[in-house]
Amino acid sequence: MAMPADVGVIDTMLGIPDGKREEWYRFMTPQLRDRESREEFEFPAQYMFKEVPDDPDTDDPVAWVLREMDRFGIEQAMIGTAGEQHRALAEHPNRFFASVSVDPNRGMDAVRDLRHAVEELDARSAQLFPAGCHPQVPIDDKRLYPIYATCVELDIPIFICVGVPGPRLPMLCQHVELLDEVCWFFP
Repeated sequence: MAMPADVGVIDTMLGIPDGKREEWYRFMTPQLRDRESREEFEFPAQYMFKEVPDDPDTDDPVAWVLREMDRFGIEQAMIGTAGEQHRALAEHPNRFFASVSVDPNRGMDAVRDLRHAVEELDARSAQLFPAGCHPQVPIDDKRLYPIYATCVELDIPIFICVGVPGPRLPMLCQHVELLDEVCWFFP
């Protein structure tokens, strides 16, 4: 089946390069145990993703991303809210929409941050990387229930990384089966 020409692509995991790629993955460092991931790789999933291009040499990463989006037929993209992403959201609301990362280890502060992002920053979704939390938090863990309930209350989806994580991290917390009761309790 050919790609439909009348439907634009919506990218739900787009980043805007800021020249600080090593900062993006620092939160995982305490969990990385193999020498390659800790000492040799530029980013933790490099064993899987080969020949990842360097960040572009540009004074305006937002304009660069927009050109790349146009080049690949991406109509809109979900991004975070910090740094250049904040500028992209403000200057191009028809192309970018916000999502907020949640860390259930932060307890009710995570819920307050989620509410703030939706009410003040116009975030339209939450996102969770269970294997990237420190300590890891299984998808069906009770620490996530206030976040799930808040998403239902705010009528926003939550994007959850499931299955085998790209970085060499334990994957039990992201088993797909853990979604079962979560979806049942929080339809």
